[in-house]
Amino acid sequence: MNQKAFASQADLEEKPVSFVEMGPGAYAYTAEGDPNSGIIVTDQGVFVIDTQATPVMAQDVIARIRGVTDIPVRYVVLSHYHAVRVLGASAYGAEFIVASQGTHDLIVERGEQDMHSEIGRFPRLFRAVESVPGLTWPNVVFENKLVLHLTYQGKPRTVEIAHVGRGHTKGDTIVWLREERILYSGDLVEYAATPYTGDAYLRDWPATLDRLEGLQPRALVPGRGAALTTPDACKAGSTARATSSAPCMARSRRGRRPAGRSTRCTRKRMRRSSRSSGIGSSSTIACRSTSPARTMRRRSIPTRASGPHSGTSTCGRRWKGHNPRATRWALPFPSSSPTAGRRNSVARASHTGR
Repeated sequence: MNQKAFASQADLEEKPVSFVEMGPGAYAYTAEGDPNSGIIVTDQGVFVIDTQATPVMAQDVIARIRGVTDIPVRYVVLSHYHAVRVLGASAYGAEFIVASQGTHDLIVERGEQDMHSEIGRFPRLFRAVESVPGLTWPNVVFENKLVLHLTYQGKPRTVEIAHVGRGHTKGDTIVWLREERILYSGDLVEYAATPYTGDAYLRDWPATLDRLEGLQPRALVPGRGAALTTPDACKAGSTARATSSAPCMARSRRGRRPAGRSTRCTRKRMRRSSRSSGIGSSSTIACRSTSPARTMRRRSIPTRASGPHSGTSTCGRRWKGHNPRATRWALPFPSSSPTAGRRNSVARASHTGR
């Protein structure tokens, strides 16, 4: 059987880039649904949140920074571990590469696999991939929150780097400018874009979004999509609902599945769903049963058509032969939070030698 190429491999059209000022010394680098980068200027150094996929692609971000300040880039923050976000880090020459403990653990566990998978599937997003020196390893790792009391043009600027809950991955990190109320959310918020959920915790994600909304940001830079520059736009961006999948998520909130995971995929179900007609299509098994648990088990499973062991589900679990990055899947946002918030505490940053 001939293996079909991923549809994303034919996506070669460059997207126009926008560099938006979110507030004094705070910027968003966006490109119509491609991965965004955030820039924060302080007197002590520039922060870059998410670096682009290669050092060559990062040069455009650096050029935009140099258009507004000569202060060197000193901090790189990884919002999560996905290769398309982090492999351009070496271009900045940053002294500190900051990540949550969860992100560090995911790099150790599957960073190499994710790098090769994304490079193969998204050639346009990995321009000049030969410039990538290898995996990006953080040298500052925090557990819950890291607070930096800095200044900008002589005025206080508090930069909070925090893990406020699981969602897109188990290590999602936000950056919050306390005085200006500007939020850099990473892929916890993807505005007008379909989020990838292969590493996601669907039961936790809505509660994490509730915590972001509780910050009441004045402006928000999502992981993908346009920068949100008003409070109303921020609220709309963080509370959007994917109504088509809401009934399945409502059933899952009744306690039919353990928190942090959605439907467990099995080889049998993946074989059934592999009959899909195309790459990245969604093979829906009819839901006719009145049993909530049974209906939940029979929810749609995104697949690729190359074989029974190469599909992906929304569950974040992995098994031999399973390619969890095969497709993107719309995140179902339930209307209420299924999990209670966990109190964050300031944790001491630990320096890792790797």
